[in-house]
Amino acid sequence: MLEIIELLAWAGGTAVVTVGSAVVLVRRVPAARRDRAPSSFAMARLIGTLPVRHRREARRIVAIAREHDGANLVGQLDGFTARETLRRYLPETIAAYLCVPVELRGRRRGGLPSPDEELADQLHALRAGLEALRDSVADAAVQRMQQNKTFLHDRFGPPPPRERPALSPALAKLNDLLTTFLRGV
Repeated sequence: MLEIIELLAWAGGTAVVTVGSAVVLVRRVPAARRDRAPSSFAMARLIGTLPVRHRREARRIVAIAREHDGANLVGQLDGFTARETLRRYLPETIAAYLCVPVELRGRRRGGLPSPDEELADQLHALRAGLEALRDSVADAAVQRMQQNKTFLHDRFGPPPPRERPALSPALAKLNDLLTTFLRGV
């Protein structure tokens, strides 16, 4: 429970949180501690407070963000976005949802989506954004490979055609049998 309260404090300013029959005052975490992402354990505990239908999406967001953050150099904009997703965006999204009383989370009010629908939309937006970043990194890598290929072809000429590797005797015999069988059919 302490990790959940800590993550709620990570996400915003001072808040009053009801835990069972106790009321807890949560103060903002000092900036020095907010500069890093919450631990995997703390994030798992926070995600565990969500209804089952939202947990899978939140876990996918964490997995994509951690993978993307680990693959990028510090200082790159998309690496920053992945870290901020873990450090602020996801915890703040969940914290806002958890502040809504449980009995009101499924109700629409004033023509707005219900908090459950809004959380689903926000989680989807986070995941889609991270996937777009991941895809742009992959696209950039493919483009760099194509540029390198062009450079190498200009410098050394095109590579000789690839030869098919010779089949082992057993595979060659099997290939002959299959070819004969298929021609006979």
